[in-house]
Amino acid sequence: MFALRTALGSSARLRHLTLKGGYSTPFSERDLSAAMAALKTLETFEFLKLDITSSDLARDIAALLRENGQHLVKVRFERNNLSQHSTAVILKALLQCQVLSELSFDHNDLDKANIEALAAVVRSLRNLEKLTLRYSISEDGPFGPIAKALESNTSLEELSLKACQIQFEVLSDALQSNTTLKVLDLDSCIMTYSEVRYLARALTYNKGLRTLLLPHCGLEDEAIVELANAMAKNDTLERLDLFNSWCSTRTVMTFCQSLTNNRTLRNIGVGLTMASDQERRELSHQLSQHECYGRIALQWMDADLTPLTMALKADSQSLRELDLGVVDDFSCALLCSLFDALASNTVLRALRITARRYDCRLGEALRNALISNRSIKRLRLEVGINSFQGSFICDVCKALLVNATVVQLTLTAMKMGLCPSKLFARMLRKNRTLTWITLHSPHLGVKRVEMISRALVENNVVASFVCSRLPITSASLRIWETLRRNVSLLNLAVKFVMRTNLTKRSAQAFETLRAAPSLVSQLSKVTGKSEQESLVAIGAADQYMRSHYLYLTGVVKLSVECHPSARTQADALNDYCWQAIAQFLKVSDVRDE
Repeated sequence: MFALRTALGSSARLRHLTLKGGYSTPFSERDLSAAMAALKTLETFEFLKLDITSSDLARDIAALLRENGQHLVKVRFERNNLSQHSTAVILKALLQCQVLSELSFDHNDLDKANIEALAAVVRSLRNLEKLTLRYSISEDGPFGPIAKALESNTSLEELSLKACQIQFEVLSDALQSNTTLKVLDLDSCIMTYSEVRYLARALTYNKGLRTLLLPHCGLEDEAIVELANAMAKNDTLERLDLFNSWCSTRTVMTFCQSLTNNRTLRNIGVGLTMASDQERRELSHQLSQHECYGRIALQWMDADLTPLTMALKADSQSLRELDLGVVDDFSCALLCSLFDALASNTVLRALRITARRYDCRLGEALRNALISNRSIKRLRLEVGINSFQGSFICDVCKALLVNATVVQLTLTAMKMGLCPSKLFARMLRKNRTLTWITLHSPHLGVKRVEMISRALVENNVVASFVCSRLPITSASLRIWETLRRNVSLLNLAVKFVMRTNLTKRSAQAFETLRAAPSLVSQLSKVTGKSEQESLVAIGAADQYMRSHYLYLTGVVKLSVECHPSARTQADALNDYCWQAIAQFLKVSDVRDE
Protein backbone atom coordinates (compact mmCIF):
# COMPACT_ATOMS: atom_id res chain seq x y z
CA MET A 1 0.00 0.00 0.00
CA PHE A 2 2.96 2.32 0.63
CA ALA A 3 4.10 1.73 -2.96
CA LEU A 4 0.60 2.54 -4.24
CA ARG A 5 0.48 5.69 -2.12
CA THR A 6 3.85 6.79 -3.49
CA ALA A 7 2.86 6.01 -7.08
CA LEU A 8 -0.49 7.81 -6.89
CA GLY A 9 1.04 10.74 -5.06
CA SER A 10 3.40 11.34 -7.97
CA SER A 11 0.65 10.83 -10.59
CA ALA A 12 -1.51 13.88 -10.07
CA ARG A 13 -2.42 13.90 -13.79
CA LEU A 14 -3.63 10.29 -13.78
CA ARG A 15 -6.78 9.91 -15.90
CA HIS A 16 -7.82 6.27 -15.28
CA LEU A 17 -7.75 4.49 -11.92
CA THR A 18 -8.93 0.91 -11.29
CA LEU A 19 -8.52 -0.58 -7.82
CA LYS A 20 -9.49 -4.26 -7.78
CA GLY A 21 -9.07 -6.73 -4.98
CA GLY A 22 -10.27 -10.18 -4.05
CA TYR A 23 -12.55 -11.14 -1.24
CA SER A 24 -11.43 -9.43 1.99
CA THR A 25 -8.27 -7.99 0.43
CA PRO A 26 -6.45 -6.18 3.28
CA PHE A 27 -5.36 -2.57 2.72
CA SER A 28 -4.74 0.61 4.68
CA GLU A 29 -7.70 2.95 4.28
CA ARG A 30 -5.64 5.87 5.58
CA ASP A 31 -2.87 5.38 3.03
CA LEU A 32 -5.37 4.89 0.22
CA SER A 33 -7.24 8.07 1.14
CA ALA A 34 -4.00 10.03 1.25
CA ALA A 35 -2.98 8.67 -2.15
CA MET A 36 -6.32 9.49 -3.80
CA ALA A 37 -6.36 13.03 -2.47
CA ALA A 38 -3.73 14.07 -5.02
CA LEU A 39 -5.78 13.00 -8.04
CA LYS A 40 -7.36 15.93 -9.88
CA THR A 41 -7.82 14.80 -13.51
CA LEU A 42 -9.58 11.43 -13.29
CA GLU A 43 -11.87 10.39 -16.16
CA THR A 44 -12.60 6.84 -14.96
CA PHE A 45 -12.70 5.51 -11.38
CA GLU A 46 -13.32 1.83 -10.56
CA PHE A 47 -13.40 0.46 -7.00
CA LEU A 48 -13.98 -3.28 -7.31
CA LYS A 49 -14.11 -6.06 -4.70
CA LEU A 50 -12.58 -3.86 -1.99
CA ASP A 51 -14.50 -3.29 1.25
CA ILE A 52 -15.47 0.24 2.25
CA THR A 53 -16.05 -0.45 5.93
CA SER A 54 -15.41 2.97 7.45
CA SER A 55 -17.36 6.17 6.94
CA ASP A 56 -14.04 8.04 6.65
CA LEU A 57 -13.06 6.14 3.48
CA ALA A 58 -16.54 6.66 2.04
CA ARG A 59 -16.23 10.42 2.65
CA ASP A 60 -12.77 10.48 1.04
CA ILE A 61 -14.08 8.65 -2.03
CA ALA A 62 -16.97 11.10 -2.18
CA ALA A 63 -14.48 13.98 -2.02
CA LEU A 64 -12.54 12.38 -4.89
CA LEU A 65 -15.72 12.19 -6.97
CA ARG A 66 -16.57 15.83 -6.30
CA GLU A 67 -13.02 16.98 -7.04
CA ASN A 68 -13.03 15.20 -10.40
CA GLY A 69 -16.70 15.76 -11.18
CA GLN A 70 -16.08 17.99 -14.18
CA HIS A 71 -14.29 15.24 -16.15
CA LEU A 72 -15.34 11.87 -14.68
CA VAL A 73 -17.14 9.88 -17.40
CA LYS A 74 -17.10 6.39 -15.87
CA VAL A 75 -17.54 5.27 -12.24
CA ARG A 76 -17.86 1.67 -11.05
CA PHE A 77 -18.42 0.19 -7.60
CA GLU A 78 -18.68 -3.59 -7.06
CA ARG A 79 -18.86 -5.81 -3.94
CA ASN A 80 -17.80 -3.09 -1.50
CA ASN A 81 -19.69 -4.24 1.62
CA LEU A 82 -21.06 -0.72 1.95
CA SER A 83 -23.23 0.46 4.80
CA GLN A 84 -26.35 2.35 3.76
CA HIS A 85 -24.90 5.55 5.28
CA SER A 86 -21.70 5.23 3.22
CA THR A 87 -23.77 4.50 0.12
CA ALA A 88 -25.76 7.68 0.68
CA VAL A 89 -22.55 9.74 0.99
CA ILE A 90 -21.21 8.40 -2.32
CA LEU A 91 -24.52 8.80 -4.17
CA LYS A 92 -24.77 12.41 -3.05
CA ALA A 93 -21.27 13.08 -4.43
CA LEU A 94 -22.24 11.56 -7.78
CA LEU A 95 -24.68 14.43 -8.27
CA GLN A 96 -21.61 16.61 -8.91
CA CYS A 97 -20.40 14.41 -11.80
CA GLN A 98 -22.37 16.15 -14.51
CA VAL A 99 -20.49 14.62 -17.49
CA LEU A 100 -20.76 11.03 -16.18
CA SER A 101 -21.85 8.63 -18.94
CA GLU A 102 -21.44 5.22 -17.23
CA LEU A 103 -22.28 4.25 -13.64
CA SER A 104 -22.11 0.77 -12.08
CA PHE A 105 -23.28 -0.03 -8.56
CA ASP A 106 -23.14 -3.84 -8.52
CA HIS A 107 -23.50 -6.22 -5.56
CA ASN A 108 -24.11 -3.28 -3.19
CA ASP A 109 -27.54 -3.56 -1.59
CA LEU A 110 -29.68 -0.42 -1.76
CA ASP A 111 -32.42 0.39 0.74
CA LYS A 112 -35.47 2.55 0.04
CA ALA A 113 -33.75 5.86 0.83
CA ASN A 114 -30.73 5.09 -1.34
CA ILE A 115 -32.89 3.95 -4.24
CA GLU A 116 -34.57 7.35 -4.08
CA ALA A 117 -31.10 8.97 -3.99
CA LEU A 118 -30.04 6.92 -7.02
CA ALA A 119 -33.21 7.98 -8.84
CA ALA A 120 -32.22 11.59 -8.18
CA VAL A 121 -28.83 10.83 -9.78
CA VAL A 122 -30.57 9.40 -12.87
CA ARG A 123 -32.76 12.49 -13.14
CA SER A 124 -29.87 14.91 -12.59
CA LEU A 125 -27.13 13.49 -14.84
CA ARG A 126 -28.05 14.52 -18.39
CA ASN A 127 -25.17 12.57 -19.99
CA LEU A 128 -25.71 9.22 -18.24
CA GLU A 129 -25.96 6.53 -20.93
CA LYS A 130 -25.27 3.27 -19.06
CA LEU A 131 -26.42 2.17 -15.59
CA THR A 132 -25.82 -1.27 -14.05
CA LEU A 133 -27.34 -2.32 -10.73
CA ARG A 134 -26.67 -6.06 -10.74
CA TYR A 135 -27.66 -7.80 -7.48
CA SER A 136 -28.29 -4.44 -5.79
CA ILE A 137 -32.08 -4.24 -5.37
CA SER A 138 -33.76 -6.70 -3.01
CA GLU A 139 -37.24 -6.91 -1.48
CA ASP A 140 -36.38 -4.07 0.89
CA GLY A 141 -35.67 -1.69 -1.99
CA PRO A 142 -38.73 -0.63 -4.01
CA PHE A 143 -38.03 -0.03 -7.69
CA GLY A 144 -40.67 2.68 -8.12
CA PRO A 145 -38.41 5.78 -7.84
CA ILE A 146 -36.03 4.51 -10.52
CA ALA A 147 -38.93 3.57 -12.81
CA LYS A 148 -40.35 7.06 -12.34
CA ALA A 149 -36.98 8.57 -13.27
CA LEU A 150 -36.90 6.43 -16.42
CA GLU A 151 -40.18 7.92 -17.62
CA SER A 152 -38.61 11.36 -18.06
CA ASN A 153 -34.98 10.36 -18.73
CA THR A 154 -33.70 11.24 -22.22
CA SER A 155 -30.09 10.02 -22.05
CA LEU A 156 -29.97 6.49 -20.58
CA GLU A 157 -29.49 3.89 -23.32
CA GLU A 158 -28.44 0.77 -21.37
CA LEU A 159 -29.80 -0.52 -18.06
CA SER A 160 -28.80 -3.75 -16.30
CA LEU A 161 -31.00 -5.04 -13.47
CA LYS A 162 -29.59 -8.56 -13.26
CA ALA A 163 -30.99 -10.55 -10.33
CA CYS A 164 -32.83 -7.50 -8.96
CA GLN A 165 -36.25 -7.86 -7.35
CA ILE A 166 -38.36 -5.27 -9.10
CA GLN A 167 -42.02 -4.37 -9.53
CA PHE A 168 -42.79 -5.12 -13.17
CA GLU A 169 -46.00 -3.12 -13.16
CA VAL A 170 -44.12 0.16 -12.57
CA LEU A 171 -41.33 -0.91 -14.97
CA SER A 172 -43.99 -1.55 -17.62
CA ASP A 173 -45.38 1.96 -17.20
CA ALA A 174 -41.89 3.43 -17.55
CA LEU A 175 -41.11 1.43 -20.69
CA GLN A 176 -44.31 2.52 -22.40
CA SER A 177 -43.29 6.19 -22.24
CA ASN A 178 -39.48 5.90 -22.45
CA THR A 179 -38.09 6.10 -26.00
CA THR A 180 -34.37 6.41 -25.20
CA LEU A 181 -33.51 3.10 -23.52
CA LYS A 182 -31.98 0.70 -26.07
CA VAL A 183 -30.72 -2.25 -23.97
CA LEU A 184 -32.50 -3.74 -20.94
CA ASP A 185 -30.86 -6.62 -19.06
CA LEU A 186 -33.24 -8.56 -16.78
CA ASP A 187 -31.03 -11.65 -16.47
CA SER A 188 -32.03 -13.87 -13.52
CA CYS A 189 -35.04 -11.71 -12.62
CA ILE A 190 -37.51 -14.48 -11.76
CA MET A 191 -40.95 -13.57 -13.13
CA THR A 192 -44.43 -14.90 -12.59
CA TYR A 193 -46.95 -15.18 -15.42
CA SER A 194 -48.71 -11.96 -14.38
CA GLU A 195 -45.38 -10.10 -14.27
CA VAL A 196 -44.54 -11.29 -17.78
CA ARG A 197 -47.91 -9.96 -18.94
CA TYR A 198 -46.93 -6.50 -17.67
CA LEU A 199 -43.67 -6.75 -19.61
CA ALA A 200 -45.45 -7.98 -22.74
CA ARG A 201 -47.85 -5.05 -22.54
CA ALA A 202 -44.91 -2.65 -22.35
CA LEU A 203 -43.30 -4.26 -25.41
CA THR A 204 -46.52 -3.77 -27.35
CA TYR A 205 -46.25 0.01 -26.99
CA ASN A 206 -42.51 0.63 -26.51
CA LYS A 207 -40.73 2.39 -29.40
CA GLY A 208 -37.15 2.49 -28.11
CA LEU A 209 -35.83 -0.89 -26.95
CA ARG A 210 -33.50 -2.73 -29.31
CA THR A 211 -32.24 -5.53 -27.02
CA LEU A 212 -34.07 -7.33 -24.20
CA LEU A 213 -32.16 -9.94 -22.19
CA LEU A 214 -34.27 -12.45 -20.23
CA PRO A 215 -31.98 -15.46 -19.63
CA HIS A 216 -32.40 -17.55 -16.46
CA CYS A 217 -35.76 -15.93 -15.67
CA GLY A 218 -37.60 -19.22 -15.18
CA LEU A 219 -40.26 -18.43 -17.78
CA GLU A 220 -42.84 -21.09 -18.56
CA ASP A 221 -44.60 -21.84 -21.84
CA GLU A 222 -47.68 -19.68 -21.33
CA ALA A 223 -45.53 -16.71 -20.30
CA ILE A 224 -43.32 -17.03 -23.38
CA VAL A 225 -46.45 -17.12 -25.55
CA GLU A 226 -47.39 -13.69 -24.13
CA LEU A 227 -44.01 -12.34 -25.25
CA ALA A 228 -44.40 -13.99 -28.66
CA ASN A 229 -47.79 -12.36 -29.18
CA ALA A 230 -46.35 -8.98 -28.18
CA MET A 231 -43.73 -9.34 -30.92
CA ALA A 232 -46.49 -9.25 -33.52
CA LYS A 233 -47.11 -5.60 -32.59
CA ASN A 234 -43.63 -4.44 -31.58
CA ASP A 235 -41.65 -2.87 -34.43
CA THR A 236 -38.37 -1.77 -32.78
CA LEU A 237 -36.93 -4.71 -30.81
CA GLU A 238 -34.04 -6.42 -32.63
CA ARG A 239 -32.88 -9.06 -30.13
CA LEU A 240 -34.75 -11.11 -27.53
CA ASP A 241 -32.69 -13.50 -25.37
CA LEU A 242 -34.69 -16.23 -23.61
CA PHE A 243 -31.76 -18.55 -22.93
CA ASN A 244 -32.45 -21.26 -20.36
CA SER A 245 -36.20 -20.77 -20.73
CA TRP A 246 -37.40 -24.06 -22.18
CA CYS A 247 -40.49 -24.04 -24.34
CA SER A 248 -42.47 -26.38 -26.57
CA THR A 249 -42.44 -26.50 -30.36
CA ARG A 250 -45.90 -24.90 -30.35
CA THR A 251 -44.52 -21.88 -28.53
CA VAL A 252 -41.70 -21.51 -31.05
CA MET A 253 -44.30 -21.73 -33.83
CA THR A 254 -46.13 -18.83 -32.17
CA PHE A 255 -42.96 -16.79 -32.57
CA CYS A 256 -42.83 -17.83 -36.23
CA GLN A 257 -46.34 -16.50 -36.79
CA SER A 258 -45.57 -13.26 -34.94
CA LEU A 259 -42.49 -12.68 -37.08
CA THR A 260 -44.45 -12.94 -40.33
CA ASN A 261 -45.11 -9.20 -40.34
CA ASN A 262 -42.27 -8.23 -37.99
CA ARG A 263 -39.13 -7.54 -40.03
CA THR A 264 -37.25 -5.80 -37.20
CA LEU A 265 -36.66 -8.62 -34.71
CA ARG A 266 -33.54 -10.38 -36.02
CA ASN A 267 -32.55 -12.70 -33.18
CA ILE A 268 -34.55 -14.74 -30.66
CA GLY A 269 -32.66 -17.20 -28.49
CA VAL A 270 -34.82 -19.93 -26.93
CA GLY A 271 -34.41 -23.38 -25.48
CA LEU A 272 -36.52 -26.22 -26.83
CA THR A 273 -37.84 -29.03 -24.64
CA MET A 274 -37.61 -32.61 -25.82
CA ALA A 275 -39.57 -33.00 -29.04
CA SER A 276 -40.15 -35.92 -31.38
CA ASP A 277 -38.59 -35.98 -34.84
CA GLN A 278 -42.03 -35.37 -36.32
CA GLU A 279 -42.56 -32.28 -34.15
CA ARG A 280 -39.15 -30.96 -35.12
CA ARG A 281 -39.90 -31.52 -38.82
CA GLU A 282 -43.15 -29.56 -38.42
CA LEU A 283 -41.21 -26.81 -36.67
CA SER A 284 -38.62 -26.77 -39.47
CA HIS A 285 -41.44 -26.32 -41.97
CA GLN A 286 -42.74 -23.33 -39.98
CA LEU A 287 -39.25 -21.82 -39.73
CA SER A 288 -38.85 -22.09 -43.48
CA GLN A 289 -42.37 -20.93 -44.37
CA HIS A 290 -42.17 -17.80 -42.18
CA GLU A 291 -38.49 -17.10 -43.03
CA CYS A 292 -37.39 -17.53 -39.42
CA TYR A 293 -34.20 -19.52 -39.99
CA GLY A 294 -31.42 -17.48 -38.46
CA ARG A 295 -33.91 -15.26 -36.63
CA ILE A 296 -34.90 -17.92 -34.09
CA ALA A 297 -31.83 -19.58 -32.59
CA LEU A 298 -32.42 -23.15 -31.40
CA GLN A 299 -30.26 -26.00 -30.18
CA TRP A 300 -30.13 -28.12 -33.32
CA MET A 301 -30.49 -31.90 -33.57
CA ASP A 302 -30.09 -34.41 -36.39
CA ALA A 303 -33.75 -34.04 -37.39
CA ASP A 304 -33.15 -30.32 -38.04
CA LEU A 305 -30.08 -30.64 -40.27
CA THR A 306 -31.75 -31.68 -43.53
CA PRO A 307 -34.27 -28.76 -43.54
CA LEU A 308 -31.46 -26.43 -42.45
CA THR A 309 -29.33 -27.66 -45.35
CA MET A 310 -32.19 -27.00 -47.76
CA ALA A 311 -32.52 -23.45 -46.40
CA LEU A 312 -28.80 -22.87 -46.99
CA LYS A 313 -29.04 -24.19 -50.54
CA ALA A 314 -32.03 -21.94 -51.22
CA ASP A 315 -30.17 -18.88 -49.87
CA SER A 316 -32.88 -18.17 -47.29
CA GLN A 317 -32.70 -14.41 -46.76
CA SER A 318 -33.36 -14.68 -43.01
CA LEU A 319 -30.47 -17.09 -42.42
CA ARG A 320 -27.73 -14.52 -41.87
CA GLU A 321 -26.33 -16.01 -38.65
CA LEU A 322 -25.94 -19.70 -37.82
CA ASP A 323 -24.84 -21.15 -34.48
CA LEU A 324 -24.55 -24.92 -34.86
CA GLY A 325 -23.67 -25.39 -31.19
CA VAL A 326 -21.82 -28.57 -30.20
CA VAL A 327 -21.57 -30.74 -33.32
CA ASP A 328 -20.09 -33.89 -31.74
CA ASP A 329 -23.38 -35.80 -31.63
CA PHE A 330 -24.53 -34.87 -35.13
CA SER A 331 -24.55 -37.41 -37.94
CA CYS A 332 -21.30 -36.94 -39.85
CA ALA A 333 -23.00 -37.46 -43.22
CA LEU A 334 -25.74 -34.89 -42.48
CA LEU A 335 -23.24 -32.33 -41.22
CA CYS A 336 -20.97 -32.82 -44.24
CA SER A 337 -23.98 -32.21 -46.50
CA LEU A 338 -24.72 -29.01 -44.58
CA PHE A 339 -21.11 -27.84 -45.06
CA ASP A 340 -21.40 -28.61 -48.79
CA ALA A 341 -24.48 -26.36 -48.94
CA LEU A 342 -22.60 -23.71 -47.01
CA ALA A 343 -19.94 -23.56 -49.71
CA SER A 344 -22.31 -22.00 -52.26
CA ASN A 345 -24.45 -19.94 -49.86
CA THR A 346 -24.39 -16.18 -50.49
CA VAL A 347 -26.47 -14.91 -47.54
CA LEU A 348 -24.88 -16.22 -44.32
CA ARG A 349 -22.73 -13.63 -42.54
CA ALA A 350 -21.80 -15.31 -39.24
CA LEU A 351 -20.98 -18.95 -38.41
CA ARG A 352 -20.30 -20.45 -34.98
CA ILE A 353 -19.20 -24.03 -34.32
CA THR A 354 -18.25 -25.89 -31.13
CA ALA A 355 -16.47 -29.25 -31.36
CA ARG A 356 -15.11 -31.22 -28.41
CA ARG A 357 -13.46 -33.89 -30.54
CA TYR A 358 -12.01 -33.96 -34.04
CA ASP A 359 -13.34 -35.82 -37.08
CA CYS A 360 -11.15 -35.59 -40.18
CA ARG A 361 -14.17 -35.89 -42.53
CA LEU A 362 -15.88 -32.93 -40.89
CA GLY A 363 -12.62 -31.01 -40.87
CA GLU A 364 -12.16 -31.49 -44.61
CA ALA A 365 -15.80 -30.55 -45.33
CA LEU A 366 -15.53 -27.40 -43.21
CA ARG A 367 -12.25 -26.43 -44.88
CA ASN A 368 -13.71 -26.83 -48.36
CA ALA A 369 -16.82 -24.86 -47.39
CA LEU A 370 -14.79 -21.92 -46.09
CA ILE A 371 -12.55 -21.94 -49.16
CA SER A 372 -15.54 -21.68 -51.49
CA ASN A 373 -17.87 -19.45 -49.44
CA ARG A 374 -17.90 -15.74 -50.30
CA SER A 375 -20.39 -14.37 -47.75
CA ILE A 376 -19.26 -15.28 -44.22
CA LYS A 377 -17.73 -12.29 -42.45
CA ARG A 378 -17.57 -13.55 -38.85
CA LEU A 379 -16.32 -17.00 -37.86
CA ARG A 380 -16.24 -18.40 -34.34
CA LEU A 381 -14.72 -21.81 -33.56
CA GLU A 382 -14.45 -23.48 -30.15
CA VAL A 383 -12.54 -26.75 -29.95
CA GLY A 384 -11.53 -29.24 -27.30
CA ILE A 385 -8.09 -30.59 -26.57
CA ASN A 386 -6.19 -31.50 -29.74
CA SER A 387 -6.42 -35.10 -30.83
CA PHE A 388 -3.68 -37.06 -32.55
CA GLN A 389 -5.77 -37.08 -35.75
CA GLY A 390 -5.69 -33.30 -36.17
CA SER A 391 -7.53 -30.14 -35.21
CA PHE A 392 -10.33 -28.04 -36.65
CA ILE A 393 -8.03 -25.05 -36.11
CA CYS A 394 -5.68 -26.51 -38.74
CA ASP A 395 -8.54 -26.86 -41.22
CA VAL A 396 -9.78 -23.32 -40.58
CA CYS A 397 -6.30 -21.83 -40.92
CA LYS A 398 -5.73 -23.69 -44.20
CA ALA A 399 -9.04 -22.33 -45.49
CA LEU A 400 -8.17 -18.78 -44.45
CA LEU A 401 -5.00 -18.96 -46.53
CA VAL A 402 -7.41 -18.80 -49.49
CA ASN A 403 -10.60 -17.23 -48.11
CA ALA A 404 -10.84 -13.47 -48.71
CA THR A 405 -14.14 -12.62 -47.00
CA VAL A 406 -13.83 -13.54 -43.29
CA VAL A 407 -12.87 -10.36 -41.41
CA GLN A 408 -13.53 -11.41 -37.81
CA LEU A 409 -12.16 -14.64 -36.30
CA THR A 410 -12.61 -15.98 -32.77
CA LEU A 411 -10.78 -19.16 -31.76
CA THR A 412 -11.21 -20.86 -28.39
CA ALA A 413 -8.97 -23.79 -27.48
CA MET A 414 -7.83 -25.11 -24.13
CA LYS A 415 -4.41 -25.74 -25.62
CA MET A 416 -2.96 -25.14 -29.08
CA GLY A 417 -0.55 -27.77 -30.31
CA LEU A 418 2.54 -27.13 -32.41
CA CYS A 419 0.89 -27.87 -35.76
CA PRO A 420 -2.13 -25.56 -35.21
CA SER A 421 0.19 -22.82 -33.96
CA LYS A 422 2.41 -23.07 -37.03
CA LEU A 423 -0.57 -22.98 -39.38
CA PHE A 424 -2.08 -20.06 -37.47
CA ALA A 425 1.18 -18.13 -37.83
CA ARG A 426 1.41 -19.00 -41.51
CA MET A 427 -2.15 -17.81 -42.02
CA LEU A 428 -1.31 -14.48 -40.35
CA ARG A 429 1.55 -13.99 -42.80
CA LYS A 430 -0.57 -14.68 -45.89
CA ASN A 431 -4.10 -13.49 -45.10
CA ARG A 432 -4.89 -9.87 -45.98
CA THR A 433 -8.59 -9.82 -45.06
CA LEU A 434 -8.80 -10.66 -41.35
CA THR A 435 -9.05 -7.48 -39.30
CA TRP A 436 -10.24 -8.56 -35.84
CA ILE A 437 -8.81 -11.70 -34.21
CA THR A 438 -9.61 -13.06 -30.75
CA LEU A 439 -7.67 -16.05 -29.41
CA HIS A 440 -8.80 -17.68 -26.15
CA SER A 441 -6.20 -20.23 -25.08
CA PRO A 442 -5.31 -20.25 -21.37
CA HIS A 443 -2.33 -22.55 -21.91
CA LEU A 444 -0.69 -20.78 -24.83
CA GLY A 445 3.04 -21.33 -24.35
CA VAL A 446 5.72 -18.64 -24.64
CA LYS A 447 7.15 -20.20 -27.80
CA ARG A 448 3.71 -20.21 -29.41
CA VAL A 449 3.28 -16.50 -28.62
CA GLU A 450 6.74 -15.82 -30.06
CA MET A 451 5.81 -17.63 -33.26
CA ILE A 452 2.52 -15.74 -33.58
CA SER A 453 4.10 -12.34 -32.84
CA ARG A 454 6.73 -12.69 -35.56
CA ALA A 455 4.07 -13.67 -38.08
CA LEU A 456 1.89 -10.73 -37.08
CA VAL A 457 4.73 -8.30 -37.81
CA GLU A 458 4.42 -9.26 -41.49
CA ASN A 459 0.69 -8.46 -41.48
CA ASN A 460 -0.36 -4.82 -41.89
CA VAL A 461 -4.14 -5.38 -41.93
CA VAL A 462 -4.97 -6.83 -38.48
CA ALA A 463 -6.11 -3.89 -36.33
CA SER A 464 -7.28 -5.84 -33.27
CA PHE A 465 -5.66 -8.94 -31.75
CA VAL A 466 -7.05 -10.02 -28.38
CA CYS A 467 -5.35 -12.91 -26.63
CA SER A 468 -6.40 -14.16 -23.20
CA ARG A 469 -3.68 -14.32 -20.54
CA LEU A 470 -0.98 -12.92 -22.77
CA PRO A 471 2.27 -12.88 -20.73
CA ILE A 472 4.28 -9.65 -20.74
CA THR A 473 7.32 -10.63 -22.79
CA SER A 474 9.19 -9.26 -25.78
CA ALA A 475 6.73 -11.21 -27.97
CA SER A 476 3.65 -9.55 -26.44
CA LEU A 477 5.31 -6.14 -26.75
CA ARG A 478 5.97 -6.94 -30.40
CA ILE A 479 2.25 -7.72 -30.88
CA TRP A 480 1.16 -4.43 -29.29
CA GLU A 481 3.68 -2.45 -31.33
CA THR A 482 2.48 -4.12 -34.53
CA LEU A 483 -1.14 -3.29 -33.72
CA ARG A 484 -0.20 0.35 -33.08
CA ARG A 485 1.54 0.44 -36.45
CA ASN A 486 -1.44 -1.10 -38.24
CA VAL A 487 -4.00 1.21 -36.60
CA SER A 488 -1.84 4.23 -37.48
CA LEU A 489 -1.63 3.00 -41.07
CA LEU A 490 -5.42 2.57 -41.18
CA ASN A 491 -6.06 6.07 -39.84
CA LEU A 492 -3.68 7.55 -42.43
CA ALA A 493 -5.51 5.72 -45.21
CA VAL A 494 -8.85 7.07 -43.95
CA LYS A 495 -7.46 10.61 -43.91
CA PHE A 496 -6.33 10.18 -47.51
CA VAL A 497 -9.83 9.10 -48.58
CA MET A 498 -11.30 12.10 -46.75
CA ARG A 499 -8.68 14.37 -48.44
CA THR A 500 -7.56 15.75 -45.05
CA ASN A 501 -4.02 14.41 -45.48
CA LEU A 502 -2.64 14.20 -49.02
CA THR A 503 1.00 13.42 -48.28
CA LYS A 504 3.03 10.66 -49.85
CA ARG A 505 2.88 8.73 -46.57
CA SER A 506 -0.92 8.78 -46.45
CA ALA A 507 -1.12 7.86 -50.15
CA GLN A 508 1.14 4.86 -49.50
CA ALA A 509 -1.05 3.84 -46.54
CA PHE A 510 -4.13 4.04 -48.77
CA GLU A 511 -2.39 2.04 -51.49
CA THR A 512 -1.50 -0.66 -48.94
CA LEU A 513 -5.03 -0.95 -47.53
CA ARG A 514 -6.97 -0.16 -50.70
CA ALA A 515 -8.66 -3.58 -50.81
CA ALA A 516 -8.78 -4.24 -47.04
CA PRO A 517 -12.27 -4.54 -45.49
CA SER A 518 -10.96 -2.66 -42.45
CA LEU A 519 -10.68 0.50 -44.55
CA VAL A 520 -14.38 0.35 -45.44
CA SER A 521 -15.50 -0.23 -41.85
CA GLN A 522 -13.20 2.43 -40.39
CA LEU A 523 -14.25 4.99 -42.99
CA SER A 524 -17.91 4.26 -42.22
CA LYS A 525 -17.22 4.65 -38.51
CA VAL A 526 -15.41 7.99 -38.90
CA THR A 527 -17.67 9.59 -41.50
CA GLY A 528 -21.02 7.96 -40.75
CA LYS A 529 -21.30 6.80 -44.36
CA SER A 530 -22.96 3.53 -45.32
CA GLU A 531 -20.84 0.65 -46.59
CA GLN A 532 -21.83 1.39 -50.19
CA GLU A 533 -21.04 5.10 -49.81
CA SER A 534 -17.66 4.25 -48.30
CA LEU A 535 -16.85 2.00 -51.26
CA VAL A 536 -17.69 4.85 -53.64
CA ALA A 537 -15.44 7.22 -51.65
CA ILE A 538 -12.58 4.71 -51.75
CA GLY A 539 -12.99 4.35 -55.51
CA ALA A 540 -12.85 8.14 -55.89
CA ALA A 541 -9.71 8.28 -53.75
CA ASP A 542 -8.09 5.60 -55.92
CA GLN A 543 -8.88 7.64 -59.02
CA TYR A 544 -7.50 10.78 -57.37
CA MET A 545 -4.25 8.99 -56.48
CA ARG A 546 -3.72 7.86 -60.08
CA SER A 547 -4.56 11.31 -61.47
CA HIS A 548 -2.16 13.06 -59.07
CA TYR A 549 0.49 10.34 -58.84
CA LEU A 550 3.44 12.59 -59.75
CA TYR A 551 2.39 15.26 -57.24
CA LEU A 552 1.73 12.82 -54.38
CA THR A 553 5.08 11.10 -54.84
CA GLY A 554 6.96 14.40 -55.04
CA VAL A 555 8.20 13.92 -58.61
CA VAL A 556 6.36 17.10 -59.67
CA LYS A 557 5.98 20.03 -57.31
CA LEU A 558 3.73 22.44 -59.24
CA SER A 559 3.28 21.50 -62.89
CA VAL A 560 4.83 19.67 -65.87
CA GLU A 561 6.32 21.79 -68.65
CA CYS A 562 8.15 20.44 -71.71
CA HIS A 563 10.23 22.06 -74.44
CA PRO A 564 8.22 22.82 -77.58
CA SER A 565 8.09 19.93 -80.00
CA ALA A 566 6.01 18.71 -82.90
CA ARG A 567 5.41 15.46 -81.06
CA THR A 568 3.02 14.92 -78.16
CA GLN A 569 4.79 15.85 -74.93
CA ALA A 570 4.07 14.86 -71.32
CA ASP A 571 2.47 18.22 -70.55
CA ALA A 572 -0.15 17.57 -73.22
CA LEU A 573 -1.38 14.31 -71.66
CA ASN A 574 -4.88 14.48 -70.25
CA ASP A 575 -6.12 13.08 -66.96
CA TYR A 576 -7.17 9.78 -68.53
CA CYS A 577 -3.63 9.21 -69.84
CA TRP A 578 -2.04 9.92 -66.45
CA GLN A 579 -4.45 7.47 -64.78
CA ALA A 580 -3.56 4.82 -67.36
CA ILE A 581 0.15 5.33 -66.69
CA ALA A 582 -0.22 5.37 -62.90
CA GLN A 583 -2.07 2.06 -62.79
CA PHE A 584 1.26 0.34 -63.49
CA LEU A 585 3.06 2.25 -60.73
CA LYS A 586 3.12 2.17 -56.94
CA VAL A 587 3.72 5.07 -54.59
CA SER A 588 6.63 3.11 -53.13
CA ASP A 589 8.28 2.99 -56.58
CA VAL A 590 9.43 6.57 -56.00
CA ARG A 591 12.04 6.48 -53.27
CA ASP A 592 12.54 9.30 -50.82
CA GLU A 593 15.79 11.21 -51.14
